[in-house]
Amino acid sequence: MIGIVIPAHNEERYISQCLESVLLAVEHPSLKDQLVEILVVLDDCSDSTEAMVAAMGIQSIGVSFQNVGKTRAVGAEQLLKAGARWLAFTDADTVVPPDWLARQIEFDADAVCGTVEVDSWREYGEAVRTQYLALYQFIENHRHIHGANLGLSAEAYQNAGGFKHLMAHEDVQLVADLERIGARIVWTATNPVVTSARRDYKCRGGFGDYLASLMPPNTDIGVEPSMSSDSGLRGRDLVDLIDWVQWPAMVVTVISAWFIGSQQPRRRMIAFWGFILSNALWVIWGWHTNAFGLIALECILLGMNARGFRKNQHSSQASEYIAPTDS
Repeated sequence: MIGIVIPAHNEERYISQCLESVLLAVEHPSLKDQLVEILVVLDDCSDSTEAMVAAMGIQSIGVSFQNVGKTRAVGAEQLLKAGARWLAFTDADTVVPPDWLARQIEFDADAVCGTVEVDSWREYGEAVRTQYLALYQFIENHRHIHGANLGLSAEAYQNAGGFKHLMAHEDVQLVADLERIGARIVWTATNPVVTSARRDYKCRGGFGDYLASLMPPNTDIGVEPSMSSDSGLRGRDLVDLIDWVQWPAMVVTVISAWFIGSQQPRRRMIAFWGFILSNALWVIWGWHTNAFGLIALECILLGMNARGFRKNQHSSQASEYIAPTDS
């Protein structure tokens, strides 16, 4: 049996996407003859995480540690008692690829350490993204360790002593123990998971703190408060909405380009209004994606469109006063 452990502390914003991706990975054709059990360890959850997990038919247990190392250890212990021969670990704010679990098994190693990719840099900006990518190695035989992308045999886990009850870096300590006993570890970038770069991270000293450490000096990186489930249009929904702004912006731009070719002043006026609207939409989308070059371009075009609007307006008004010619 293969066991998957997912620790969770108030993860109602992310848990559904995580579990959907894990369930898809479990259905990989190469695992059709394998029994796979997924266990979510609910660590002192006070939101709707437990109900969401239950609604998806996933097994869970509740603890009150607020200690990720102990939470992972308890989940691993329960699956080992159930007969797991391989343990895979990820996080509740992470999405795994469809071949994630299959790739771990195919390596036939004692342990597999995978890489992580970030879903969005909007909360940290381009400076952190650039610094992160400069330091991170998306290559084989890297030496990155993430509890969000880790798998190992039950034998290796037990021989290494399992997860220590640490508040952070429990994954680093486990891999160090694996190296101490001479376990064969595969360091691969072929099965990356996608994790959140949120600022309301749950584990101090973990991945979120690492990203925060990459911020330029004198930058406010205070943790943003989590949004409650009844707050209407929540942060993630707003982000998805802004992502879609690019499509109406494109449509308005194309329609305006068609109208601007008309010889009728009224249609050209409509075109300039459309161009100005598209400028505003592109600026909103550019700000969201940190596309500052696009923002600068759109501001320049906005000025040119406003000038064209005024000139076309004067031309339209002048044409109304042209006296009719005699036939």
